[in-house]
Amino acid sequence: MRCVCATHGHCFDGLASAVLYGRFVERQFPGAELIVRACGYGSKQPVPDARLLDGDQNAILDFRYAPLPQVGFYFDHHRTAFADEAEREEFEAKKREHPGRFVFAPAATSCTRLLAESLSVDPGLDLSPYADLIAWADTVDSARFPSAEVAVDTSEPVLRLVAVVEQFGDDALLGKLVPRLSTEGLAAVAKSPLVRERFASIEPEHRAYDERVRSRGQTLGRSVLVDLTEKRVRSSTKFAVYAAYPKSVYSVLIALLSSGVKISVGHNPWSGAPCEHDISAICARYGGGGHPMVGGIAFPRERLDEARNVARTIAEELS
Repeated sequence: MRCVCATHGHCFDGLASAVLYGRFVERQFPGAELIVRACGYGSKQPVPDARLLDGDQNAILDFRYAPLPQVGFYFDHHRTAFADEAEREEFEAKKREHPGRFVFAPAATSCTRLLAESLSVDPGLDLSPYADLIAWADTVDSARFPSAEVAVDTSEPVLRLVAVVEQFGDDALLGKLVPRLSTEGLAAVAKSPLVRERFASIEPEHRAYDERVRSRGQTLGRSVLVDLTEKRVRSSTKFAVYAAYPKSVYSVLIALLSSGVKISVGHNPWSGAPCEHDISAICARYGGGGHPMVGGIAFPRERLDEARNVARTIAEELS
């Protein structure tokens, strides 16, 4: 049996979710082959479709819903999981038929924790070996670090792993990491030669990225707009904008990537000010999505000027 897991690629929560799903597969379908496929919202990135979901069992994790008959397992926590009401109704119909396998919880702090809490109702499914993985995925996805400085401190091996996944998290890498995290554990994998070597290759780019963020930000009231479209971003540091602009309440960062143009919008959880806007709803206006306090929008490269205008419009709205 082939079990295909389409998960959010280049995302630590997507990776950790796939690890827990792999444990579910081991229990439900002993001897099954698990195939992990990384999905993304960029113009050149794959999405769960009929071609990609070609397993005997197919799951979508931490990603926008796909109303396909072969989808037999769906977990997500993004408010923008459904393109329209028809998709939501199709999901609800499947949920009524298989309530433990179709779960949408926009209040959940991470897809990994949502999976852990939902799957733990099976007394024969022991997820205790993954406690540290679940905790880290939840911390990273919900930005529950004590400070921005701690969040960007890559002397911590797990945060190096997070950086590697965000940079290299395609099918090939996730296919290697999921079984290793399942058998070796988070601490061992984070310190492994695979992660050390991959991180060493991007560390100089991380330092350059941090400097670009510091030098190219424009404060607009309570928000900061960072335009990194003068040249391609090769590697980024999560939460760098809040370390560089600690007084900002909101951030809007636009970057030129190999896959196109991405706008990242967020609330600074260390600002001391509440989030007074639904950022997922703001991003959804322009074809993006996310969570109440963080979201993103992808544009093809040929629409760079439009993306710049959208980024500024959002930054001014949040100011």
